[in-house]
Amino acid sequence: PISPRFPRSHAKIRLFFGYLCYDERTCRDDLCPTNNNMDKKQKRTLIIVGALEAAIIVFCLVVSILVIATYHAPESGPDYAELNAQNGPLIGWFQNNPNPFFLIIVLPLLVILALDIIYLIVFAVRKESRLSDSEREEIAKAAREEAKKELMREMLEEAKKEAETPKE
Repeated sequence: PISPRFPRSHAKIRLFFGYLCYDERTCRDDLCPTNNNMDKKQKRTLIIVGALEAAIIVFCLVVSILVIATYHAPESGPDYAELNAQNGPLIGWFQNNPNPFFLIIVLPLLVILALDIIYLIVFAVRKESRLSDSEREEIAKAAREEAKKELMREMLEEAKKEAETPKE
């Protein structure tokens, strides 16, 4: 259910990329294409890379399915290479040459998978702080002052307890 107060284009982009930002004005995700804080060049680059990756994956999967589905194994007879060649120039060549099939079709899929996993890990681990350096320094200074006050209070309480206890 998409709220009518959001533009449809935002909802489509949000649903296509799988982001859960509810409003493009309050989106905090730096990689969300709907984030207004992200510059247009970075948005365009992300969308182009995603589309290119999707096209490569679809092409490789379709070719590999066709190669596997129409493959004639050497056990099927002495003319298996001719039967494979009848499946078309590209599919037949991949069926008769398994090493180029692996290098051109399967390896790019594995590389894309590895890069996506690495990107996901980097994105999940990277949690940029929304605070500036001066704000972090102020917070650290306030925490140090609070720790000093707490320590002094505890030291005074211990000194009072030692003064109250009778010495034998």
